[in-house]
Amino acid sequence: MNEEYIILECNKCKLSFIIPADGIRKAEVMGNYFACPLCHGGVSKVGAYEDLRECMEKVNTYERVNGRVRQTRYK
Repeated sequence: MNEEYIILECNKCKLSFIIPADGIRKAEVMGNYFACPLCHGGVSKVGAYEDLRECMEKVNTYERVNGRVRQTRYK
């Protein structure tokens, strides 16, 4: 299974966000790490999916509204 999109969740504020797997691989090679874009807390991996739409449907956190993707709920 080739996972293209990875869902990360903040350990502090519980914000979920999606990052392409290529970005994570590049960051690991460069020695960088990921933090929450909102509160700069540590993150943990929640899931990984092949397709962005599948990722959004399974987690049920994002939806399309007038052609734009927006986050609908916070944990």
